[in-house]
Amino acid sequence: LGQAYFHGTLGLVKSAKKAAKLYKRAVEGGDPDAMVNLGSMYCAGQGVKLDRKKGRQLIRMAADRGYAIAQYNLSNFEGLSVEESLKYLQLAADQGLSLAERALGDRFERGDGVQRDLEEAKRWWDRAATRAKNPGILHYDG
Repeated sequence: LGQAYFHGTLGLVKSAKKAAKLYKRAVEGGDPDAMVNLGSMYCAGQGVKLDRKKGRQLIRMAADRGYAIAQYNLSNFEGLSVEESLKYLQLAADQGLSLAERALGDRFERGDGVQRDLEEAKRWWDRAATRAKNPGILHYDG
């Protein structure tokens, strides 16, 4: 319901404030998807007062509960050490999140935080490309 209010779908009037209120209740119930959504809202100041620290805390909470999209998002945050960023990216990729698989392939291609390894890059891109609607296929098509 929070997403429906946030995006204005299901016949509901778009309201980031109502979405945030619903996400807060879901976060209290331990919902990792709500943690990511509310965290993103805090990071952007949408429907709530801008508070990047609180937003990151919520996303980290979901990541530490094993939620792959949160792990991927967290891996992209500024201020994270290369090691910590790689740790969260690897966790998300190991769960089959295609965005993370592609990003991990990119890191192996560049040698970003890992030993440059084009075979390993290709392995991760292959995994990403097998999933539907995935930007990993771009490495094959140019």
